[in-house]
Amino acid sequence: MFDFDLALEFALHLWRLYLDGGLDAVIRGGFGS
Repeated sequence: MFDFDLALEFALHLWRLYLDGGLDAVIRGGFGS
């Protein structure tokens, strides 16, 4: 059976990594050069 809570926790973890690092890199790459 699909573990929704585990999948949600994993998705939130990836989202935090994206906000912490990925989004900052996109802003620097797109507007900081």
